[in-house]
Amino acid sequence: MMLVTHSCFSGFSFILILLWMAIITLHNDLKQIYYQDLFCIFRGYMCYVTSFGLFYSYLLQAIYTYPTVVHPPRLFWQSGKFQFFLIILIWIFAFIFACPHIATNEIKYLVNDQICQTLNHLSIVTIYNIVYIYIIPING
Repeated sequence: MMLVTHSCFSGFSFILILLWMAIITLHNDLKQIYYQDLFCIFRGYMCYVTSFGLFYSYLLQAIYTYPTVVHPPRLFWQSGKFQFFLIILIWIFAFIFACPHIATNEIKYLVNDQICQTLNHLSIVTIYNIVYIYIIPING
C-alpha cells in the first residue's frame, strides 16, 4: 500500500510541475515575454527529478511484487521500514540524477516553446537521460 501511495504522490508532484510550466508558458504567450524568468532552470530541473521519481516508483512496485510472489515467507522485503527506506533512496537518487543537467548547463530556455529543458541534440546528458529515465526502469 505504501508503494502505491508513493506512486500517486510521484504522479501528483510531476503533474504539479507540468502545470506550473504550462501556466508560465501561457502567461509568457499572453504577455509576449521572450526571455527566461528566474525559476526557469529550476522548473526544468524539477521536471527531470519528478519524472525520475515517477518512473522509479513504478519500478519499485514491480520489484516488490517479485519477492511477494516468489519468496512469500521472507517478510523483510514486505516490511514498511524497508519500503520507506527504498522510497527515500529513490528520491535521493532523483535529486542527484538531475545534477549533471545543472553542472553542464544543459537546461536552456527555448524561445519558440517558451520552456526550459535540455536541447534535442546528441550529447552525453541526452544519452544519460535516456539510460537513467527510460531504459533502466523499463528493463529493470
